[in-house]
Amino acid sequence: MSDLPADKKIVFGARKPTEEAAPLTGIPLIIEAPFPLERTLQWLPEGFASAEKIEIEPKLDESVNGNTAVVVSQEVLVKVNEHVSETLDRELGGFLLGNRYRCPNTACDYVIIDQFSPAKFTESTQVRLAFTHEAWAQLSDELSGKFLGKLLIGWYHSHPRMDVFLSSHDMEIQTERFPEPWMVALVLEPEKHLGGFFCSRDGRIKPNSPVDLLELLERNSRNSVIAWDNYAVDPSTTSAPVLSATNTASPTETTSQELLEVRSKQKASPKRKRRKRFIGTAILILLLGTVVAGVANRNRVTRWLENRTDGVTATVPPQPIPTAEPVVVQKPSEPVQDASPELPAASPTISPSLEQVKPTPESPPHELAAGQQAPKSDQPVRPAPTPRRGNTPRPNRPRPRNQNRG
Repeated sequence: MSDLPADKKIVFGARKPTEEAAPLTGIPLIIEAPFPLERTLQWLPEGFASAEKIEIEPKLDESVNGNTAVVVSQEVLVKVNEHVSETLDRELGGFLLGNRYRCPNTACDYVIIDQFSPAKFTESTQVRLAFTHEAWAQLSDELSGKFLGKLLIGWYHSHPRMDVFLSSHDMEIQTERFPEPWMVALVLEPEKHLGGFFCSRDGRIKPNSPVDLLELLERNSRNSVIAWDNYAVDPSTTSAPVLSATNTASPTETTSQELLEVRSKQKASPKRKRRKRFIGTAILILLLGTVVAGVANRNRVTRWLENRTDGVTATVPPQPIPTAEPVVVQKPSEPVQDASPELPAASPTISPSLEQVKPTPESPPHELAAGQQAPKSDQPVRPAPTPRRGNTPRPNRPRPRNQNRG
C-alpha cells in the first residue's frame, strides 16, 4: 500500500490526467492480420442473443457492424483467475494488455489479450477498488520496458461474493479511463466460478450483460481452460471442447485457504443434492400412489368397513348400562325411656332363689343377668359403640324384693 498523502493519490477512474497515464489513452495503430479462426473457441454468456454474436467470417459484400471481437489467451485467463483467488476479503485487480488487429479478408476488428499486469498498489474494500499514482507509474514503466509493443486493452477486478456486473463506480472507471469502444473490462467471481467481459456493443456498454469472447487455444489442441458456470460454448461449434486440467477453477499455491474450503464444499454438494432429490422423488411417488389407490378402491374400502362394523355389532349383544342403587342411611332409633319411678339402690346381696331376670330387648346385648353366661364364640365380642352423651339409656335392673315384708 502507498504512504502518499491523499491529495497526491490518483483514484482509478478520476479525471486527473498525469504524464504517466497520458500515453496510455492514445489510439494505437491497427495491425492487419488474418483472424486466427482455427485456434479460437467462441463462448456465449447466459441469455446471450444469437443476433449479438460477433460474425467472424462475414461476406465481403455485407457491411461490418463496427463491434470489436475479444480474443483472450489461455495463459491470461488462468493467471488472472489465480490472482483474484488470493483473497475473498477485498477486491483485487490489474490491467489487460495486448494489441488491436483487423482481418484483411473479412474486415473484422478484434483485439488479442495475451498479457496482464497485476496492480501492486491499490486501495480496495469488498465493494470498491482504487489504483494509486504508483500503480499508474508502474504500468507506464512496464509498457516501456517489460511489455514493450503492447497496448492497454482494458482492466480486470474481482467481485468477491457478488455477481458479475459493472457497478456505477466501475462504469465511471470504464468511461473515464477506457473510453474507446474496443477497450474491455473483465469481472471475476472466484467463489462461484463466474466471469464476464464487458465492452461496447452497438455504441454502448450494458453493465449487466457480458459479451461473447473467443478463447485462443494452444497450437494443435482443442482443450479449454474456461470453467465459468455462466458461459457456454457456441452451439454451432463442430466439436465440444475438453476441459484442461489447469483451468480457471483449478486451485494453485496462491489460492486462499478460505476459497479452497468453499470449493471443497461445492464439490460435495452436488452428490448431496442428487441424494436429496432422489429421496424426495421417491417419497412423492409413494404418496401419489397411495392417493390413487385410495381413490380407486374407495367404494370397496367403504363396504368392507361397513360389513366389519355390522359383524361386530351382531356378535356382541348390547350390555345394559349399570345404574348405581341409592344408598339409604338409617338413623339409629331413639332408646325408650323407662317410665317407672326410680327405686332405691338394691342391696349388694341377692338371694340365689330369686327368679332369673332376662334382659329386656331394650337392654344392650352385652349386658346379661346375674349368673347367666355369655355364649361362646370363636370371634371376640366387640363392645357396643358408646352412645352419645345425653342419649344414654338407663338399663333395666331387677327389683329386689323387700325381705322385711311378712
